[in-house]
Amino acid sequence: MKAIKLLLAVIEEIGFAGRQSQEYKYTVKMTADDKSYKVMIHIDCDSYDFQSSAIAYVWKDSALEWSRVASIPYTDMKSHRGMGHEPKRFQADRDRLMELTEKILF
Repeated sequence: MKAIKLLLAVIEEIGFAGRQSQEYKYTVKMTADDKSYKVMIHIDCDSYDFQSSAIAYVWKDSALEWSRVASIPYTDMKSHRGMGHEPKRFQADRDRLMELTEKILF
């Protein structure tokens, strides 16, 4: 596997309270060589663990929609326990999803 130089430009990073959950969205533009993608990470930590999710999406210009590219099962999530919606809490799951997404897209 060849090493690539990946550039990230953060579009949005936000943590917020949902109805019965703590949520986090991280949207970036990933660029390497001549390829560029918009990627959104959405992590939802529900009060019921089995309703939690950590999903990475890639933007499809042709369809004008987000398409699922990677996910972490709720049983493997690091951020689903605890309270608060500060971005640091979601970092482990975000980093894992970014790594998976990079491997899939580049």
